Amino acid sequence: MRHVFLLLLLSVLSFGTLPAQVVVDLQRGGATVRPKTAADYAREREERQVRQERADTAAYQGCLLRAFAALGGDSLLRARELFEEALRLQPEAPGNSIVRHNIGRIHLAQGDYPRAVEQFNAVLKRLPDDRTVRHDRAAAYLQMGHAKEAVADCDILLRDEPVDSLRAALFFLRAAARMKLRLFDDARRDLQQCLALAPDREGAVLLLVMALQQGGRPQEAMQRLNLFIAAHPRSADALVLRAGMEMEQGMYEAARYDLDAAIAAEPSNGALYAERAKVLEALGLPVAARRDAARAAELSAHP
Repeated sequence: MRHVFLLLLLSVLSFGTLPAQVVVDLQRGGATVRPKTAADYAREREERQVRQERADTAAYQGCLLRAFAALGGDSLLRARELFEEALRLQPEAPGNSIVRHNIGRIHLAQGDYPRAVEQFNAVLKRLPDDRTVRHDRAAAYLQMGHAKEAVADCDILLRDEPVDSLRAALFFLRAAARMKLRLFDDARRDLQQCLALAPDREGAVLLLVMALQQGGRPQEAMQRLNLFIAAHPRSADALVLRAGMEMEQGMYEAARYDLDAAIAAEPSNGALYAERAKVLEALGLPVAARRDAARAAELSAHP
């Protein structure tokens, strides 16, 4: 019997001329050879599928680990490629909403706002109550110039009156969108609510100053800005904003003083030299203006 079994096995391996594949069942007392059945094929397919799923899962998890490591190393492009590869490996994985959210945030950081919105839309279609994703979509809309859509997202998020860390950011974001829509009074109210929640938020203070100025309240705007600069004398953004307001009033010496202070605070910021060049030109100092313009160009070429 042993010789018969070996002969059969050899014929299968060497010639492959049997009309159908066979299965060798090793049983107690000997071995039998029988044709493969549909159940055998189904079992093999299932085993192959299980092995492939395990391999894909391991590769998926590896992609995510490397993607988050790339984010930690500020390699946004590599992180996005790895996140996208994870989606390709397991398009229906339960954690893909987080993956898509991260891809969207990378597009947002890279300035590719339409693709960011595309990813955020995909997440919100599945998780419409995800507050952080909707906030990020509103930010992307604002950068695209779609201020009305940004306001609409903020309205949805603020409607439920949640008390969370996102609330101040939402008031700020809606205020910025309303500024684009020239709704200065509405923007001012949003910024006041933002500052009630986060009184030290510099961007909110400066945007409120702009809302007051553009809303026809320049004296109040300047008073608020002066108070802020008195408390934060090295805030380059605040100094530049005040210099711009002073230039509008023809106060070029005061503007130069503020820009000198801003450059002292941020000597590698080329935009500050460009602004001061304008002031120096207005003051009739063309040599100094050209020197600042050259320095601005140098810093812009080597940021």
